[in-house]
Amino acid sequence: MAASDDLIRIRQRARLLGALRAELDAGGFLEVETPALVGSPGVDRHIDAPSATVRSSTGSERRYLITSPEYHMKRLVAAGSGPIYQLGKVWRDGEAGELHRPEFTLLELYRPGSDHLALMTEVERLVREAARRLLPEPVVQRRGQICDLESGFARIRVRDAFRRWAGVDLARAGAEELGACAAGLGLAAPQRADRETLYHLLMGLAIEPQLGRLRGEFLYDYPADQCALAQVRPDPEFAVAERFELYVLGIELCNGFHELTDAVEQRRRIEAENAARVALGKEPYPVDEDFLAALPALPACAGMALGVDRLALLLFGWDTI
Repeated sequence: MAASDDLIRIRQRARLLGALRAELDAGGFLEVETPALVGSPGVDRHIDAPSATVRSSTGSERRYLITSPEYHMKRLVAAGSGPIYQLGKVWRDGEAGELHRPEFTLLELYRPGSDHLALMTEVERLVREAARRLLPEPVVQRRGQICDLESGFARIRVRDAFRRWAGVDLARAGAEELGACAAGLGLAAPQRADRETLYHLLMGLAIEPQLGRLRGEFLYDYPADQCALAQVRPDPEFAVAERFELYVLGIELCNGFHELTDAVEQRRRIEAENAARVALGKEPYPVDEDFLAALPALPACAGMALGVDRLALLLFGWDTI
């Protein structure tokens, strides 16, 4: 890339960061800054954190670069901060590609008194207003496809998306049926793949490429076993995790949750994720006891994390992040 192209990108990123901050500040959010080097990076079987040994006058200890500022930001909300956001770097080891980097910029925010449905409306407004500030028209293009960000964003439940594009009902389908579905769509699945593996295969190759083709689109109400840090809404037929992801032209831009506030359940999920990490041959991560101790004071709220580099790619027509 020529030096002039580098400068163009630098200026484009600066304008995008300014537009996001302007919208969030006007929306009553307070910008915060939390630690980047922490004792627990967040526990997820699929996300690995770079680590470092930190020395001090009292000795040395293992620390991790954050994969998300979530734990510390929730502690701030629990302490009474009100709506907050953070724009900064996060790190995820082993990620590379046109949409993935081991170091990238994340916008993370939390809105007390909100849920995942209300936050979708707020995220839609944020993305649309940023596009209005930065583009002659709020329209993005990629590989021959066009998405109009001015149009109202669509919403589709995960169960309905699987019915529409995979022809399968997640409420009733086991591994055998999902495997047959994948084979019918010409997708190569690992031998003796379990249900979760097949779910992610279909999600990544059959569902996600269809989303956000003409306008932004929210995928929401995930299966309960994909709850991550979200609340679960019980249902005798199909319990759901109250979370969403936003897609534009098949690219996932953000991940949002109606946040879990139950410390006992949160500990159980962390322990389950650590057990899954061990089963995959990965190291378990320390449990953030300060985060768990703060959860009982966390008010009902919704939060989301948006990939700023991916938004820049779409708005400015970059090939990769």
